[in-house]
Amino acid sequence: MTKYAKLLTRGTGVGAAAFLLAVAIPGSAQAAADPVYAGCSTTGASGLLRDTQLTESPGGTHAVHFEISDTAADRHHARVRYLTKMGNGKTKPWKWHPNYGGVGTIVVNTSAKDQDNGIFRVGIEVARAEGSSILNSCIAWEP
Repeated sequence: MTKYAKLLTRGTGVGAAAFLLAVAIPGSAQAAADPVYAGCSTTGASGLLRDTQLTESPGGTHAVHFEISDTAADRHHARVRYLTKMGNGKTKPWKWHPNYGGVGTIVVNTSAKDQDNGIFRVGIEVARAEGSSILNSCIAWEP
């Protein structure tokens, strides 16, 4: 243990030394990144996205978890979709995932991988819809 690590162990407790040890040991190049989150609400709908990049490259696979809530008993349905910022600077909207079950929440787990330009940022779009018409929506990006 280095002098600095010993000093941290004495001065701030074992937690700081454990942190130093964790930082000093490199992880696997294939290890999953920490998840990122985004969510928003609009009239009649709300949604949450958890995205975990499973491989460390812009073109890597992402595990995508959505929670879609229909928040109004108004005969309209809630939808959510994945948004990505690509390597070419464009935003790619992915397919919609609807909640046709009325008021309540459903969970959708899926994955995403872009071969062309890579995924550099992720977001969510939540909407209240009637048929193919979007009545209102919101967009949020991971910080």
